[in-house]
Order: sequence, then structure tokens, then C-alpha cells
Amino acid sequence: MIKQLKILHIFGKMDRGGAEMRAMDMMEKLQGPDSLRSVLFDFVSLSGQDGDLDPKIQSLGGRVFPIKLNWLFPWRFYRLLRREKYDVVHSHVQLFSGFLLLLAAWANVPVRLAHLHTTGSRHGLSLRRRLQDKLMIHWLYQYATSLVAVSRGALENFTRQAPCFNGDDRLRMIYDGVNVDHFLSVRFGRDIFEELKLPRSARILIHVGRTNPVKNHEKIIGVFQKLCDIDSSLHLVLVGASEPERKKFLEEMIREKGLSGKVTLLGARTDVHHLLNQAQLMIFPSHYEGLPGAVLEALSLGVPVLASDLPGCRELAEHFPWIQILPVELSDDQWSKQAALILQGSAPEAERALQILKSSPFNLENTLKDWMRLWSHVLSADGASSRDR
Repeated sequence: MIKQLKILHIFGKMDRGGAEMRAMDMMEKLQGPDSLRSVLFDFVSLSGQDGDLDPKIQSLGGRVFPIKLNWLFPWRFYRLLRREKYDVVHSHVQLFSGFLLLLAAWANVPVRLAHLHTTGSRHGLSLRRRLQDKLMIHWLYQYATSLVAVSRGALENFTRQAPCFNGDDRLRMIYDGVNVDHFLSVRFGRDIFEELKLPRSARILIHVGRTNPVKNHEKIIGVFQKLCDIDSSLHLVLVGASEPERKKFLEEMIREKGLSGKVTLLGARTDVHHLLNQAQLMIFPSHYEGLPGAVLEALSLGVPVLASDLPGCRELAEHFPWIQILPVELSDDQWSKQAALILQGSAPEAERALQILKSSPFNLENTLKDWMRLWSHVLSADGASSRDR
């Protein structure tokens, strides 16, 4: 019988982002009150700061160790690994995982995993950053026992950056999974019409994501402005954490475009599923993504999505036909015309969306089987472990 697996996840900060929320879904399933508790998740925050999700982690029996990246970090991280004797170090910080897995190998952690979440380009980096990337890729090659991408696109993007991994049997793809239980009955939350004092005739467009530049909020607002010329009943809701300067910039843009009162920045929310369920359309023109979790959640509720032409979105479209894809380079006018056509059509039934989710590779029940095999593959039945590849 296998022992309880101790897994240390590494993030920049435990706030409400896509990768972080997927880790929370797994933790709830594996460490929740109805689970067998065969897995223990702890977390390291490389920012050294507390995150929004820290209380939830603690309520599920996990711990968050804020270890800031400075000259003391290697010793503090190594000491944590030696003290806690983790079976798995599961790093979510892309190429920088190479350095963390080097330290994990020195500390004799048997399973050292890099999770690849993005299709972002590394073009235009300084010479120093390019050299750093080469070093990180070298350490990944030397010390990772597995590298897992969230989509085929993320896997292909990584092998373009690190061609030394082409054909490497440590590379694999596991889609991010969402908990079907969350969609059986949509979570309770505030009525958006009452909260924003909107008439019941209003139609809600929504975007979920942090307001950093990669999410392309400028295009969302530009497309919405064009749509308002077609349909005055529309209201745009932007959900996600925002840095003060970025929020101020977007608020100024909204004012300049004459959209005050038509756009609401709600900030980070805990009732995202409930908000999504009240929307008629999600607009998602990101510049790059690995597998956009917010889009997956919207599709799982039967909410139509208009998204940029990214590998992860194309992979979602193979299962959910109510996502439509456009090149992000197309004009706001072209995006708005496509959005208007979607709004004129009928949304899919929520029950149909749920049935597709249940049988898809994005069902958490399916993805967890793959993860459990991967996390535990070097552990023998009595809990002993082989150390290195």
C-alpha cells in the first residue's frame, strides 16, 4: 500500500490565477472532507508574500511557505526540502523551474516535475535573459524527472524553446481539469443585476482574468465600444485582480471611450461560476495562453466564448462547439461583428455543456488519474523511493 504522498507546489504567489485555481481544484478533491487524504499539498510562494488563497489552503490541511527570491533563498528552500522530506516538487514557474529542480535533486527529492503553463514567446529578451534561459533549460534537462504541459500548444512551444527535449520520454501533456461538482449546481453568489443596479433587460458580457497586458483588456474595451453601437442593452463586467496603476489606466480608457456606467471592474471574486452563469458572452482576446481556465469554465457552463486564435482555444473547440475563434490581429470592428452574431444566436443548454465536460479530458476525475500515476511512479509499495533518473 502506497504511503501518503507529500507534494510541494511552487508558485510566484497564491492568488486567484488560472494555474493556482486548478491546483486548488486538485487539492479539494484529494484533501477535502470526503477524500481518503492520500495526498498532502504544501506550497512555496516565491514572492515571499501572503496570497488570497492562503486561508483556503490552510483550511484543507496544507501550508504555505513564503520564501522570497533573494540570496538566502537556495539555503532556505533546500533546508525546507530536507526537513519536510517531500516525495514530489511540482514547480509551476516555467523555465525557472530548472533552478528549483536542481535544488530539489540536491535535497534528494525523488519526483521533480516542471509544469508548463504557457505558449508565450521568449523573443526580444536581453542577452542576459537568453543566457539565463539556456542555463535553466540545461538544468531542466539534467534534473527534471517529468515535464508536463497543459496543452499540446504549450508542449510544442516548450520544445521550440528547448529542442534538446524533442523525443524525450519525460515530456507529456495533461490537460488542466475542472471539478464537475462545481457545475452540478452553480455556486451561490450575488445577483449581478442587483449588485450593479442594472435593468433585467441588460445583457452581460464578461471577461475573467488578471488585468495584466497579456490578457489584452484594451481590445476587450475597444470591441465592447463597437458592440454598444449595435446594442445599447449591453454591460461589460471585468473580473480579476488588478494592480492599482493598471486599474487606473483601464478606468481612464473607459472614460475616454464614453463607456462610464457601461463597464464594471469587479476585481477578484470568489463567485466566478455564478457570475459566468449570468453572462451571455465571454470575450477573451489574450495574446497567449497555455490552456485558458476561465474559457474552460465558461464553456462548461454553456456560456458562448469569442476568443483569440491560440492553440489552447483551438483544443477546447475540439470538444465545445460554442467557442468561436478569431485572430487577435483582426480589428475591433471585425471582432464586434462576430460577437454580435453570437449574441443573436441561442446559447447551448447547460445540461449539454455538463455532459460534454464529464466525458472530456478536462474532467478533473480523468486528469487526477494521470497526475497520481505521475506523482507516485517512483514510489514503491512500501513507500521507499529511487532517487535519480
